[in-house]
Amino acid sequence: MSHAGDLSGRGSILLLDRGPLLDPSPVRAPRPVDATVAFFDFFAERYEGWAQGLHARVARRLVEWVEPLPGELVLDVGCGTGLVSNRAAELVWPTGRVIGLDVSFAMLELAYDRAPANAGYQLVHLEDRLPFPAASFDLITFGDSLPYFSEPFAMLEEARRVLRPGGRIGLSLRQRSMVTEAQRAFYRLLDEELAEAHPLIVPRHRREDHGKLGEPELVRELLEDAGFGTPRVTQLVTGVRMESGLAWIELLQGAGPWPHALLSTLGPDLKRQLAVAVEREMAGLGDDAFRHHEAFIFVSAPVRGAR
Repeated sequence: MSHAGDLSGRGSILLLDRGPLLDPSPVRAPRPVDATVAFFDFFAERYEGWAQGLHARVARRLVEWVEPLPGELVLDVGCGTGLVSNRAAELVWPTGRVIGLDVSFAMLELAYDRAPANAGYQLVHLEDRLPFPAASFDLITFGDSLPYFSEPFAMLEEARRVLRPGGRIGLSLRQRSMVTEAQRAFYRLLDEELAEAHPLIVPRHRREDHGKLGEPELVRELLEDAGFGTPRVTQLVTGVRMESGLAWIELLQGAGPWPHALLSTLGPDLKRQLAVAVEREMAGLGDDAFRHHEAFIFVSAPVRGAR
């Protein structure tokens, strides 16, 4: 274990050991987490400005929805650039603290640069366990991060374990059922044509329930099964219309690890060819052509039995 700064001090980053840099074991197939780390390390500087500042808007709404209180101890899982954790740290000041976890050092560096004195960070690759004892936190947030875990349902149970009596969980989740026909057509094009011909193996979660994590009824059911009470739910929907195939590709390249891995490795000629194919797909969509929507739900739920 090593430290970049002191965990008790301003915006420190705790580095949890991840094994030797050169692993003598046989070469393994890439995992979804590998694509996730590569995406967020590469995209960190552009993350907050993507889609007209969408991530910042979502983070602000999540913090408003969960209402961190002075003196609370908060855990932000998948904290990214600190949009949620740094704002929460301001609200729990002066006696409260926030700890942010993320897999991307590049994202954590940005969070660290503007962290309040009561915010600390840990670089850690999580599977289905949180590295804290039971009943450690008053509030746990997952800001658009839960679907990136290989076992998101187990992670909800872990959140319940490390919450104190009277604690609560806060989630922001993409509601993928709200995407436009243009988005569906584009992802179909990527899946059926580009992914098959692409020289890279781009891992992603294939379980159908990963894509449904932003549906309110499923979230309510999962939270109940994990030991939480009745949740409060609200929604944000925003959108933009692009003007060309190339502009559409540039936007969707930032939508997540899978499209980024496929699109960012295309040379100029192949990207232009894909843009022509995109424009051909859009030509049949009428008013839906090049229309991009992002819908999020925001959820806050207490530990079951808490008032």
